[in-house]
Amino acid sequence: MNITLNNEPLTLPFEPMTIAQMIEWQNISPKATAIVIGSKLIPKDFWDSTYLSENDKISVIKAAFGG
Repeated sequence: MNITLNNEPLTLPFEPMTIAQMIEWQNISPKATAIVIGSKLIPKDFWDSTYLSENDKISVIKAAFGG
């Protein structure tokens, strides 16, 4: 299955794949992270039950702290 992750094309190694599985596979820390599919923010409580679909456009947003 092909998706776009942060504007980069990506082929998933298996399907179906959840958001939680995708961030683990990509070594993305879930702390202070937001996931957007298309224009919809996916709450962290739904990462384990939200499956990715062909041609999804996914953005990973990381909060930055400091001054």
